Amino acid sequence: MFKFIQTCIFLAGLTTASYAQNMPKPSNTYKVNLNNVKNDKLTVEFYPTTQTAKTASFALPRMVPGTYAVYDFSRFATNVQAFNSKGKTLKVTRSKDGQSWEIKKAHKLHKISYEIEDTWDTDKSNVIFEPAGTNFDPANNVFVLNTHGVFGYLKGREKEKISLEINHPANLYGSTSLDKMPINAQNDNFKADNYYDLIDAPIMYAAPDTVSFKVGYSNIVIHTYSPTGAIKSADLLNDIQPIIQKQAQYLGDILPVDRYVFILFLNKEGESFLSGAAGALEHGRSSFYALFEGKPSAIAGMVRDVAAHEFFHIITPLFIHSEEIGNFDFANPKMSKHLWLYEGYTEFCAQHMQTKQGLRTKEEFLAAMGDKLRSSKSFNDDISFTDLSLGALDKYKSQYGNVYQKGALLSMAFELYLLQNADGKYNMQELMKGLGEQYGKDVSFKDDELFDKINFLCRESGYFKTDFSAKTWLETYIGGNKKIDYATALAPFGIVYEKEAKVKEISKFGIADLQNGLDFDYKKMLLKIKSNVALDEFGSKDLGLQEGDLLTSWNGKELNAKTVNTVLGAHDGAARKGDKLTIGILRKDANGEYIIKELSATIREVETLKPHVFNLMPNPTAEQLKLQKAFLGE
Repeated sequence: MFKFIQTCIFLAGLTTASYAQNMPKPSNTYKVNLNNVKNDKLTVEFYPTTQTAKTASFALPRMVPGTYAVYDFSRFATNVQAFNSKGKTLKVTRSKDGQSWEIKKAHKLHKISYEIEDTWDTDKSNVIFEPAGTNFDPANNVFVLNTHGVFGYLKGREKEKISLEINHPANLYGSTSLDKMPINAQNDNFKADNYYDLIDAPIMYAAPDTVSFKVGYSNIVIHTYSPTGAIKSADLLNDIQPIIQKQAQYLGDILPVDRYVFILFLNKEGESFLSGAAGALEHGRSSFYALFEGKPSAIAGMVRDVAAHEFFHIITPLFIHSEEIGNFDFANPKMSKHLWLYEGYTEFCAQHMQTKQGLRTKEEFLAAMGDKLRSSKSFNDDISFTDLSLGALDKYKSQYGNVYQKGALLSMAFELYLLQNADGKYNMQELMKGLGEQYGKDVSFKDDELFDKINFLCRESGYFKTDFSAKTWLETYIGGNKKIDYATALAPFGIVYEKEAKVKEISKFGIADLQNGLDFDYKKMLLKIKSNVALDEFGSKDLGLQEGDLLTSWNGKELNAKTVNTVLGAHDGAARKGDKLTIGILRKDANGEYIIKELSATIREVETLKPHVFNLMPNPTAEQLKLQKAFLGE
């Protein structure tokens, strides 16, 4: 229910004391005015519920679920003050570690006010990945409010209901998954059941470019900010809608949310984010994207691929999760040991769903999983995945990226194990339905009990023999560090694993391995072709690239240390077979002088020798085809 909100207009000269006497205290309400940004800072007012303790601790989160990085958002808050009901200040002391503020005489606390700096253009160290950060940009009419980076909390009061009032320019629209009640053209009121729900709902104010569509009983909304206006939400609809519809079918035609919002911020083409990367952050009923503006087809392709992953997070960890996430400690975050489930299974689903629902071929799925196996080899394969998960913030921070590689492969292997032992009649989708019935958004499992619960649900299904043990498999390959024998696991499904094989695939760059094929020339401040060994047939023969070439442009876009992620990332998302690729280079002539050249060719498939390849068997048996159909669909 929405409570009546009294609004008053006061003369500029009215004193703080008379303001407090005339203004009734809101109930656990935050107030912010987007029309009042100064030096990239917003002023936030927080009116908490009545306190009974003599002291209270106020803070912003150190970390939030889904980021797997400690960002310490309190460092962006300054001028934190506390007031009683008469407008007099209460004593506020910042903790030694800078993570919180202690408020004296908290039983008299009426209001907390503070200034919060945006994170996207800060000069502070420990840069925050943009999808998890904030951007206050009145000059360009856009405000990104990742709520965990704007609104603080009183420790111990995280489960109280919350109201949020935002004053904003009349020409901007606020998109979020929070329950919203517009008061007038310049004021919105939002409701959250508790602080956990508040910080799980990013808000973006921008021009009102939205589209929506229905999937079953769920309403899906897309809101896009495009700095040039070149990209519209409608341009993305044809790519996003079918993949969400297919995901719903994959999940059993019923989504566990009644509303879901895709919030997209597009940076100007050629400009980098401070982090140098682009991506997205998932939430329970929304996902926020910080991507680069470019061709609509390229943006749609990137959103489609990312959305395939992010949308599945409504299942795990946002619907099925452990106590470490369900009762998340924003001040002293504790990791769950089940990143294989939260990120690995989600990434597996993103790939698996597209093939099982007919959006991609079986060969494309196997190629994608082969890429993951090759990528996983750059990480330490001797660490158990539960240990990696528990140490993802510190001890094994450098290994975190493997959750999207080996984590997805482990989920695929467990899927194969279930299908083979259940004669194709029980898989991880059925298992997740069972876990969803046991737990849910408000009920968490205990970290140490998950393997037992999975084993119980498998046994209860009636599809497995009495000596079957899912727990033993999970403890061996996820709780332990035994390596998956892919040849043995895949053979019953008519799929071959080869340690090395020739594969045909589109060459987007002409460089077989970008990471190892490019170097950097610090004198010219340009990327350099490292070795002919890194060039494939398209690069060496069609384009005519050579060892030592310095890259100056890529399809007409300047290429340097600042633009490389933007330019090559956009090309990777947009390039298709038959497209023309033009590269500007500097090449030394016979006299050792650099000359300007332009190389051009049509993107095509090339044959390359690769390690760790998955292929369909040419003549599978009827039993193998039966299991293959259960695994990958028709």
